[in-house]
Amino acid sequence: MKLQIIAGPSGTGKSTYIYRKILEQAHENPKKHYLILVPLQYSMQTQRILVFLSPQKSIINVDVLSFERLAYRVFDELGSKKNVCLDETGKVLLLRRAASLIGDDLGLLKKNIGRRGYIDEVKSLISELMQYGYSPEDVGDMAAGPALPDTFRRKAGDIEKLYSEFLSLIDESTFTQEQVLSLLCDVADQSELLRDSVMVLDGYTGFTPVQKEFLQRIVPIVDTVYACVTCDCDLDLYTAGEEDDLFYMSREESAFLNHLEGVEVLDPVIIDRGNGRYASGGPLAFLEENLFREKRASLPDSGGHIELRCLSDQKTEILFAAQKIHQMIREDDGLRYRDFAIVCPDTEDFRYSVKRTFDASGIPVFIDERDEAFFNPLTEFCDAALDMVKRRLSYESVMRFLRSGLVPLSTEELDILDNYLYEASFRNTKFLSSPFKRHTQDFGSEEDFEALNAIREKIAEPVMAFYDSEKSKNVSVKDRLTALFDLIMTFDVESHLNERADQKKDEEDAVAEDLYRRLYGFLCDLADQMVDLLGDEKTSLSDFKDMLRDGMDQIKPATVPKSNDTVIFGDLERTRLSDVKVLFLIGAGDDQIPKAGEDAGIFSEDERIILKENGFTLAPTRRERSAQQKFYLYLCLTKPTEKLFITYHEKSDDGDDIKPSYLFEEVGRLFPDTEIVNTGLSDPVFLETEKSADIVMTRGLSQMLAGDVPSDVTNRTEALLEAKRLSGREEQRAAILSAAFSENRKTPLRQAVVDALYGRQLLMSVSRLETFAKCPASYLFRYGLKLTPRKKNEFATLDLGNLYHGAIERYAAGLKSEGLKWTDLKDDQIKDRLEKGFNQELLDFAGSEIFEDAREDHFTKQAFSNLLLHTRVMTEALRSGSFQPSYFEMPIEKLCTPSDLTFPLSYDHSVSFVGKIDRIDLADDGNRILTKIIDYKTGDNKLDPVRIYEGIQLQLLFYMDAAVKGLSKKMNSTVQPGAAFYYMLLRPDIEEVKKLSDQELVTQIERKLRPVGIILDDDSAIADLDESLVTEKSYTSNAVSLQTTTKGALSATDSLVSPEDFKTLLHFTRHKAFSLADSIVKGDASILPYKKGDDTACTYCIYNDVCHFDPRLNGFYYRDISHCLDHEKEENGDTRVKMKHLFAKISDKPGEESKS
Repeated sequence: MKLQIIAGPSGTGKSTYIYRKILEQAHENPKKHYLILVPLQYSMQTQRILVFLSPQKSIINVDVLSFERLAYRVFDELGSKKNVCLDETGKVLLLRRAASLIGDDLGLLKKNIGRRGYIDEVKSLISELMQYGYSPEDVGDMAAGPALPDTFRRKAGDIEKLYSEFLSLIDESTFTQEQVLSLLCDVADQSELLRDSVMVLDGYTGFTPVQKEFLQRIVPIVDTVYACVTCDCDLDLYTAGEEDDLFYMSREESAFLNHLEGVEVLDPVIIDRGNGRYASGGPLAFLEENLFREKRASLPDSGGHIELRCLSDQKTEILFAAQKIHQMIREDDGLRYRDFAIVCPDTEDFRYSVKRTFDASGIPVFIDERDEAFFNPLTEFCDAALDMVKRRLSYESVMRFLRSGLVPLSTEELDILDNYLYEASFRNTKFLSSPFKRHTQDFGSEEDFEALNAIREKIAEPVMAFYDSEKSKNVSVKDRLTALFDLIMTFDVESHLNERADQKKDEEDAVAEDLYRRLYGFLCDLADQMVDLLGDEKTSLSDFKDMLRDGMDQIKPATVPKSNDTVIFGDLERTRLSDVKVLFLIGAGDDQIPKAGEDAGIFSEDERIILKENGFTLAPTRRERSAQQKFYLYLCLTKPTEKLFITYHEKSDDGDDIKPSYLFEEVGRLFPDTEIVNTGLSDPVFLETEKSADIVMTRGLSQMLAGDVPSDVTNRTEALLEAKRLSGREEQRAAILSAAFSENRKTPLRQAVVDALYGRQLLMSVSRLETFAKCPASYLFRYGLKLTPRKKNEFATLDLGNLYHGAIERYAAGLKSEGLKWTDLKDDQIKDRLEKGFNQELLDFAGSEIFEDAREDHFTKQAFSNLLLHTRVMTEALRSGSFQPSYFEMPIEKLCTPSDLTFPLSYDHSVSFVGKIDRIDLADDGNRILTKIIDYKTGDNKLDPVRIYEGIQLQLLFYMDAAVKGLSKKMNSTVQPGAAFYYMLLRPDIEEVKKLSDQELVTQIERKLRPVGIILDDDSAIADLDESLVTEKSYTSNAVSLQTTTKGALSATDSLVSPEDFKTLLHFTRHKAFSLADSIVKGDASILPYKKGDDTACTYCIYNDVCHFDPRLNGFYYRDISHCLDHEKEENGDTRVKMKHLFAKISDKPGEESKS
């Protein structure tokens, strides 16, 4: 075999030279085979060039192939028995199967093997090992090498097992892509296609080990090999040089070819710079000759052929490229879209933004990347269908499947069924098999169930048939696929996909249209491959689901440009460019150049370096890739013939600073007068199209609103607004101005609206007022517009309080009916009676189906255990004093007369207050009756003076006021407030339980569960709570949060309130309630949430998506109440200080406070 190297710098016409020579020889020798080998992605472009260069405009005996396609041609010629090539999808399927078979034997990789995408990482590593000619045994040898950590040995051990199992699953008629050239080597000498052929190697920057083996094998077979190599003319082509050299890869390639055993090396053809695109010289030719060279000259000015730009962010950088292309085409009649190309180091960061921006600018662009079809309705349909079986027809899984977009139900039908299934909360897998009958909050009439069952009948039979087929543990892959395709055929999925494709066609989205038309075929091919490889294999549902998902994740449909006149956007390294006049290199910041450190995969970067030192060469390391990137930058930057733009942006999407890469400094050295130009929206290029001008205008308006804006921004913005008006786009202009100057205005509701929403006689609970005090808008949404979340028929944490209240009420009622006191019972009696009341309340709450769910059954047992603990603690607290529980769940409207609870408001409205007091305890001191109010809470509540003052915490005190007034009349006696408590029904958190004795533990629990609130500062009242507080010294009460000093006095606390202050506080509470109610009828619905420290009304608000509150926007702000009770000389005081300020503030002019 004769070998000739065609060498020369980039752009000198090496490919053109050899193509012309091959076409000439092919014409003279029509029976001889001429094979041009190029990387696969270059094949179509090369064919186009050859046809263009051919005088006959045809290529009869010239084939353009890649190494792999050459192999298939030879296999077809020889009729090879190995006729099934395992593609990437097939490898994933077999690896997933291998993992399921030996999963228990895996070590370090076991925990990750089921994670989505991880099997693809395993596939990539095994493919790499095969590509570099390593067997499973070689992996074992790698693990035994020196200097490698134990984690690598464990990983390598797992990979060796998976690799071996993977190979064992491949039958004799099947081969992998990485084995193609090895198989070709075995039969190359039998091929007439190769014998005495002429071969060209073009576009390669190096060879893999198996490619090198093939090239060595064909030495005695082929006639001549021509290899095009890019390098400077004066370089030695027989040695590789240093790895850091610019042309290291080219020299390594030529050195390998020149040293092939048995090859006859002809004198190389050196094509100098007097040929090709830069023959006439100029700044771009100078750039090619000096870029990245050790000995470089400089040229003062690039003559405008090279521009370095800095943009603010990625979107602006892409917009600049689009608008510059638009401008250049407008100014130069000779330019077309096909004359432009855009490349970047990492297309993943830019591709979607490029597509959006260029589409919006009306510029056709081809994204030279395979689209991953992860998120498409067919993948979702299949995965959701299997998930539905795996999750035993749970509500979430069923609705996920039905909403995949390929089930024949309308949006309205889906919403109706969704609401019903959510509310009904079926807990068995047969609910679709029979007509719906279960009544819920929103579904109960015959018409409701008639409509629901009509929907059910459309889906029930095929879904249940699929469920019954797939639910078994071990079913063959073929049978599982059959069941899935039965479901697909029943719902006519292919037609739905075609309808979507037609829709995308109407939207002129050719890429999406093509994807939807091909999806069903992809799935069929995948299913055929699964049956061929694993058809009779028994597999679990989970493993089958993983296999199918991993297979569908491999769907990456290739696309071609829909037009010859389009801008090309691609990757710096893999995109093949030709006949480019203007090139944009975008994203050239220091975050991408040198090449960012990509994830090395399962074998880390450090491990790969050690492996190379141990003699095991794999894919290039990070350092090698960084050096290679220089060469690719050189190839890329020497493509344009007229102009080159190199740009970067200063801020990443995460707000990180980005600096110019070393490339800017390199170009700056070559062209000292070419500086980086900071390009903002003030640049005229951004006024090229109306949409980009709108962006400039809106950003200008934002700057003007922020103030301190340069006059040129103001003038430009005003000019653009005037241009809108003069061009007849007044509506657009008005909309832009409205959006720019919009703000949240505190406009009250009209009186007619208030009356329609609330009526003229308000029936109001105090908790509703607290909602209004937190944020008036949330009150409107909840009680005016009645925007409430869907109610689910399940036992949830939110229902815990209601359950506890009802159980305690039943417990107390049972005691009262038998004339017993709480303190009369022993522990076992408390448990028996409480359990009876708890279970009855539970059944009344949810019905018997609540116990169908084991998780909820466990939750209710925990709830009862907690309630029993609290009941025992409350009983012990009662034994400490004289108070006795007297009323439970007492409606205040039964305690008080209507005149005590009904009051006139503005505009002839009135309000009547209603509510239930959880518990009222009474203690008779002879001359008076003291009242203790208890409000059970399942959260952590404490009385806060600030929240009381702002009306956010009124209920407890309002109930105390109502109880005192009502009981005074009811009992015809003097009734006074004694204490108002929150009692938290929480499980106590006790530290270091094991170190405590039984008695110490009981004491700790009782103290943790003491109620919090306010207590009348009166010895008699305190004694009624805990007698020991007035008789003992150095005593800490387990009943209330009080203790005595060594002298017997009560320690200072914010809990104690004098009789006068208690009376004032209740008076303020009543008037605050009236004031808030009056604000409601006056139409206050402002979006004005409170803020206290880090706590805001928005923290747990369910209406964030309704009000769109954002303090960054005009008119939106918090009502900060943090310092409303701070004294000038005592800022940020503790609760005791704030309580003192509260009494001082509300005692001065309580009447005026109520009007504020």
